[in-house]
Order: sequence, then structure tokens, then C-alpha cells
Amino acid sequence: IVLSMLLPVRAVAEQPENPVWYIWGDQMATEPEASGYDFKKASDPEEFRPTITAYLVDEQSSARGNVIVLSGGADRRRNNKGEGIPACEYLKSIGYNAFLLDYRVKPYTSFDGTLDAQRSVRFLKHYGQEQGIAQLDKIAVMGFSAGAMHAYGLGIAFTGNVTPDAVYNDYANYGGWLLVIATILFAFQIYCDFAGYSTIALGAARILGFELTDNFLAPFYSKTVSEFWKRWHVSLNLWFKDYIYIPLGGSRKGKVRKYLNILVVFAVSGLWHGAAWSFVAWGLINAVAQIVGELLQPVRDLLVKGLSLNRESFSHKLYRVITTFSLVAFSFIFFRTSSLKVGVEAVKSIFQVKNVWILFDDSLFKLGLDWKNFLIMICSMLIILVADFCKYHGIVIRECIAKQELWFRITVYLAAVLGILVFGIWGSGYDAATFIYFQF
Repeated sequence: IVLSMLLPVRAVAEQPENPVWYIWGDQMATEPEASGYDFKKASDPEEFRPTITAYLVDEQSSARGNVIVLSGGADRRRNNKGEGIPACEYLKSIGYNAFLLDYRVKPYTSFDGTLDAQRSVRFLKHYGQEQGIAQLDKIAVMGFSAGAMHAYGLGIAFTGNVTPDAVYNDYANYGGWLLVIATILFAFQIYCDFAGYSTIALGAARILGFELTDNFLAPFYSKTVSEFWKRWHVSLNLWFKDYIYIPLGGSRKGKVRKYLNILVVFAVSGLWHGAAWSFVAWGLINAVAQIVGELLQPVRDLLVKGLSLNRESFSHKLYRVITTFSLVAFSFIFFRTSSLKVGVEAVKSIFQVKNVWILFDDSLFKLGLDWKNFLIMICSMLIILVADFCKYHGIVIRECIAKQELWFRITVYLAAVLGILVFGIWGSGYDAATFIYFQF
């Protein structure tokens, strides 16, 4: 909703004691494109519009702050007189402007009520200026019964949950291990984002009879940063190799020229993603990691020989995979942050904030993802790792399934389709337009 179009719908000669404002303006927004909501799925009549009833202190200039009160909803009663109205009257009596939000009812979900709460905050900040409401920078939200749930949901929507977007957007309050977890999740998020619709493209082309090159070859199982970039976004890296790295001389003109060419290629790769120093830093970190890795190869060889390590052992391979993933994920901090300065501050926050206890005291489940959704996320990541493990070792899952009995194949296909239908749009924050790589 364009906030500039939000106007009061009732023009009266005298301002009522408790004016009622419609937060969607003069006209009823019946189309999902206009309102962002499908009224047919709600428990409300189509003519219902969320409203704000204002309880303003006599001298608004002296108001101590503003409180939006969410009341009623789950019990199908509007503006619960036993809770919301007395609360607003009390807040007014002690010097706070109170605003009773009459929001949409949709049982068993907090998404729609939270959506109204979000809009009420934005509306109040915009329209309140025209009404001379003071302290608009100080808006609190409280609720009763379902309203409490929506108030909590509003807090999640504004401060974020334990997702990469929320933590990176507010790294000052989500430092230490929270930022570490967000960095790991962002690595998987961007992989699922880009490899996901690249795989859809492969499947669509195969239906039409075309065989396209796989763009991602299980990159998280790489043992070096150099190997990672041979497995990540293969098409783009081949383009950089053919049109920048090799024309610059590649590795044919000595070590120094080779390392300089690597730096140039990855700096250009960063600029390709965006004209910002943070992207350049992301590219250069990956370049330096490759160069240092190659320079230290003799030292590593000596350590392996001196300590009698077996490079083919599972433990040694696991160590190299984890180390490579950590380096790549670290570089993604600068890919995700809005500027180089923010990236540096985020890195400093990782080491300065000591909050390892959040891994053990259920804090992670109080930031937007409860333990059930967290478990779904972990299981999804494990499925990705298992599928990539098969790809890394040349096991084609599709061919393995095709060799099985008909009943088994049908069961797997139906389970896959059901999983896509359910989890493909999982979560109240789902938005098909938020693919990360679309911006590139």
C-alpha cells in the first residue's frame, strides 16, 4: 500500500474523542495485488477493514510515547472490552498515546494479524505526523490472547529471526555465535537459491530434449578453495577463465603473473556481482585463499610427512572439507553485507561477542524459528548434503531410482511431489520473488 495514499475515511466537523482510522485509506482493497491479502481465506466478511482507534492524551506534545494495543481475535470478539479498551484508557491516563488495532481474524495463524500490525506501525508513523502525534519514534506493541501472539510476530518481523537476512541486517545485536550460525545458513541459502533454480532450468531443458551443463558440482565437498570454484557456478567461472584469465596469460608466464591474474579475475568477479567494495573484498578473499593455499603447499607436505598423516583417511578429508567451507563461508560475509565497513564490523563482532551459550539454552528457538521449524531446516540441509555426496562420488540418484520396482518408483515420485508442494512455499515469510541471484 502506498503510504502517501493513506487518508482518513471519515471527515467530521468535530474530532471525536477516540477517532477511528482505517489503515487502508478511502477505498476497500479487495484485490490481493492491492491489499496483499486474500480475503476469501479469512474468517472476516469481505467488507471488513482493519481500523485503529486512537486514545490520545490531552496535550499530545507532552506524550511519553505511543503504544499499539492488539486485542481479541482468537475468540472472534472485536476490541475485547475486558482487555483492550481498559488498557488503552489506562495508558492514556498515565501519559501514553494508545492505539487499539482491530485486525483481521484468521484462527491458528499469526501471519495475517502480524501483517496488520506491521501496517499499523507504518501507518501510524506516516499519518500520525498529520495529526500532530508526538514521540512517533517511540512505538511499542502489546497484546492479549491472540493479540499477544501477533505482537510477538510483529517483533520477529521488525527485529528478524535466526535467518541470515535478519542477523546481517542487525549484526550489532546479533553478534558472536549468532553471526557464525547466520553465516553458515547464508552459505546454504545462497546455494539453494542459485543451484535450486539452475537445477529447475536443467530439468525443464531435459524435458524439451536438451542436455545443459550442470552448474553446481557438489561444491561443499571441495577440499580446497580452488576446487570449490571449479564446482561452483561452473558456467560463469569457465567464462572468466576463457575470456579473462587465459588472455591475461593464465599460468604460462610465471608464478607472480599467475597470482596477479587470479587476483584480477576474482576482483572482476566481485564487480560483476555489484559495484561495491564489499563484493571486491569477497572476490579478493577467495583469490588470496587460493594463492596462500598454493604457496603453503610445500609446508603442508612436510607436515603430512612429519606427522605421518594419511591424506586418504576420512578424518583428513573431513578436515579439509570443513576448512574449505569455513573459508568460503567467511568470504560470504562480505558478499552479504551492505558495505565493506559493515562487513568488517560484522567480522569483529564474531570475535568480540562471547555468547556461546546460545547454542545450549534454547535461545535459537526464541528468535522466529521454533524447534520444529529448526528441525525441518536441519533435515533439509542434510538431504542436500546427501544428494551432493552422491553427486560428488558419481552416483546418479535418478538412475538408481529408475532401476527399482514400479511401486517403489511411484512412491518416491509421489513423496517428492508432495514434499515440493508442502515445503516449496513453507513459512509465513515465503516470497517467490526474493531469489538472491535475481538481483545479479
